[in-house]
Amino acid sequence: MQSSREAPNALELAPEASLPESTNAPAESPDAPVSWAGIHQGEHFVQFYEDDHFLVQSVAGFIGEGLKKGENAIVIATARHREAIATCLESIGKEFARRCLALDAAKTLRQFMRNGAPDEELFFQTIGAAFDHAAPDGQTVRAFGEMVALLWADGKGEAALQLEELWNKLGRQRAFSLFCGYPLSAFSANTDAAAFMRICGAHARVLPLRPSDAARQHVVFTGLQKEAALLRTEIESRKSMEIELRRIASIVESSDDAILSKTLEGIILTWNNGAERIFGYKAAEVVGKPVTILIPAERHNEEPIILDRIRRGERIDHYETVRQRKDGSLVDISLTVSPIRDAEGRVIAASKIARDITDRKRAEREIREARNELARANQDLQRRVEERTASLQEALSQLEEFSYTVSHDLRAPLRGMQIYSTALLEDFQSVLPAEAIRYLNKITHNAALLDKMILDVLSFSRISRAELQWETVSLDTLVAGILEHSDALQFPNADIQVEPLLPVHGHAPSLSQALSNLLANAVKFVPPGVQPKVRVWTETRGKNVRLSIQDNGIGIDPKYHHRLFNMFERIHPNLPYEGTGVGLAIAAKAVQRMNGRIGVESNGSNGSRFWIEVPAATEKSQRESVP
Repeated sequence: MQSSREAPNALELAPEASLPESTNAPAESPDAPVSWAGIHQGEHFVQFYEDDHFLVQSVAGFIGEGLKKGENAIVIATARHREAIATCLESIGKEFARRCLALDAAKTLRQFMRNGAPDEELFFQTIGAAFDHAAPDGQTVRAFGEMVALLWADGKGEAALQLEELWNKLGRQRAFSLFCGYPLSAFSANTDAAAFMRICGAHARVLPLRPSDAARQHVVFTGLQKEAALLRTEIESRKSMEIELRRIASIVESSDDAILSKTLEGIILTWNNGAERIFGYKAAEVVGKPVTILIPAERHNEEPIILDRIRRGERIDHYETVRQRKDGSLVDISLTVSPIRDAEGRVIAASKIARDITDRKRAEREIREARNELARANQDLQRRVEERTASLQEALSQLEEFSYTVSHDLRAPLRGMQIYSTALLEDFQSVLPAEAIRYLNKITHNAALLDKMILDVLSFSRISRAELQWETVSLDTLVAGILEHSDALQFPNADIQVEPLLPVHGHAPSLSQALSNLLANAVKFVPPGVQPKVRVWTETRGKNVRLSIQDNGIGIDPKYHHRLFNMFERIHPNLPYEGTGVGLAIAAKAVQRMNGRIGVESNGSNGSRFWIEVPAATEKSQRESVP
């Protein structure tokens, strides 16, 4: 909502408020209501009245309409008027009347009067507190004030006018409409016309008087009419440009933007609070001076171009430039300049709106710097990635070479150990002592175990770097093949129950290697003399399939679960179960390469359940897998 406007000159009143020419107006009902349709939000207006009943009806109508619209209200009046207004408001609904704050006019006045005049600071404290109480959430307020009438009746006309100006000043800070009332009995034909016109001039509007008061109006206004006419002539002779610029300044006084006006020669005419905040100059320091005091020397060429365009009637929108503050610092602004025309349409001046865009420009610079820094970081990252890739490629080459060496050079001596040990046992067993035979058997067994370990390491290495070919894999077919090719997994060596299994999307060789290791462990780690019993099944887990392998083995203590899938980990080294400690690491690596997960559940005594989760087969992947 706009704040209360600065009051125009008294002769800018609404047509219905003009001084009457005679008392011969058509008769109307003495109690005819005043129409509030023309009262704007934020207006400060006045009504002169003959009797209290008419005043009470007017105030109640003004306040009541606002309450019906959801606004709140403040009534600062004498006790008699407060009671009468409250009665009128209760007639339209007590819920409306409760939103009206009533204050005693004389008591409120005493809180900020000092030495016969209103004190500005105390006025703002007193009335500001009333507004805070009446509208704690910033609601729009309609107010009626009778304090100026009390001052006028007490012969303190100048204090009343000062109070009117304080109301206007408050109106620039708070959103409210203000109704002031003066009894006609306070005026006479000998009243100073200038003082009367100042009262009118302190308000945005003078409401029309009731026709039944025409006789009284005629007595009061006849003595003023001659001097009022002279004042009207003087005011109407003012230049239309000054009036227009004054109106513009009053509207934008509370704007955060710098809003000023200048002549076509670039001389500053008006200056608002926003301009003072942005540029640091007070109005008295710049009004009447060239606007170039705000322009850095290197940008002085901008002003003639702007003025030329304004003279041609053009508007300049959102022109981003730099201006200079009073302290010499520079400020980024977005400038809008519009021509001001007179009644005949001639361009007579220019209005300027300057918005401080320092924060936006700073943010833009920071974004540019961040982008540049990001680009540099990306270049550095790309360089390091390329270096790392080259290093990894070299490492892979070395790994390939190492794998070849392990596969051929290291296994060859082991095969020699196995061959010669076996030959000794076959050819010389009859002549060798029993202890020598036992040693040869150990050599043969350990050579075979070491060869198995080498093969497992090679398998782990291949899985880690192999390129995977994704396809729909039938777990039913895969598990059946694993069982068929291993005697240890067949009955009666083991009782393995396989339920119908769901298809998955993965790499069949990697899945086969992982499941082979898990099934081999399931039948190996059982107590002596116990037939291995294994259950294999699948279930859906979101977009994945979980395959579980439940055994009746010796179990795994939960404190070792986190170590199970590491290389060369043997959880039961002291028990008679052979192994290289690589099998589960191979299974884990294979599942991870397929973006899956692997885990175990066991309490350490009643068997174990190993599981893997891999992506489920989609309809698309199944169609693509059909030959």
